Amino acid sequence: MACQGCCRFLKQKTVWSARLMKREKEKLGCRFNKLRLFAHPQKNIFICEFFNYRQNKCRIYSRRPFDCRLYPFLLQRKGRRIYLAVETNCPFVQDNQDSPGFQKFIRYLIALLRRPDWRRTLRDNPQVIQKYTRVLSLTELKF
Repeated sequence: MACQGCCRFLKQKTVWSARLMKREKEKLGCRFNKLRLFAHPQKNIFICEFFNYRQNKCRIYSRRPFDCRLYPFLLQRKGRRIYLAVETNCPFVQDNQDSPGFQKFIRYLIALLRRPDWRRTLRDNPQVIQKYTRVLSLTELKF
């Protein structure tokens, strides 16, 4: 409950709103390609449709989309290249980015996303790859 950053947004239209893969869209019964954001009644922010602000919890945590599971990382498109990137404004990233455990997790993610099954999944779901430059690119993922 310490972190107050995830699932909250300053703008309703943001690249940080989770994009849904085709199967996630069906599973969650969503009509849209991304999770919707709603204005919080007392705060000057927007929150994810599945976020319980009072409890600081995701109501679908065990079923949350790939994009949510990947955060504070995201897949970033620069031209024709795809990179694994990290949100440098995330307090967890700021505190841990130089730790051996964080670096080990990055290597794990890179290996996972380069697997043929994940490469196929990402090719079938290009909407989860964002065109955004205000993040630290870690490594190129060749697809």
